[in-house]
Amino acid sequence: MFILLSGCTQNFQPKPKAFNQIYLPKPNYNKLLVSNNYSFERNEITKKSENKEYGWLNLSYFNQSAEVLLTYKKINSPKHLESLINESFKLISKHQNKASSIVETEIKTLNNKTAKIIDIKGEVPTPFQFIITDSTENFMRAALYFEKPIKGDSLAPVVNYIKRDMLHILNTLSWYE
Repeated sequence: MFILLSGCTQNFQPKPKAFNQIYLPKPNYNKLLVSNNYSFERNEITKKSENKEYGWLNLSYFNQSAEVLLTYKKINSPKHLESLINESFKLISKHQNKASSIVETEIKTLNNKTAKIIDIKGEVPTPFQFIITDSTENFMRAALYFEKPIKGDSLAPVVNYIKRDMLHILNTLSWYE
């Protein structure tokens, strides 16, 4: 009887939760020409799908658990540009109830374009977005989407990896006339 009881004196300590290690390959970029309207360099690991009717281009990552949705529009008037920008910020504002912060930053790209990048922290499915326009003819919005909202920092390396790709898109973007 003594042997049975002495085996139970150790305190139980649960093992900490662990996340699977995520392998992120070194990015290799290739130029992509889209519908004779614009081009940029994309990471070769992405899978491209396009909906020309709506001006959408999807770049899927990691078996489609994450994707960058790019929306391109030709601007036909100042009022049209204003509505595109307003619609973009309306979509961003839908995350306010789940986001711990939304940080908007204006940047100048390497190819001398001005863009707004939006970092959204918290349990949201779209943690990073950007808007870029030449104010007269071209408008683009891009958003990083995950199938499910991000919980904690478990996907932080993936988010940062795709953010770098999105910034590379901004820095290599060219409009065509």
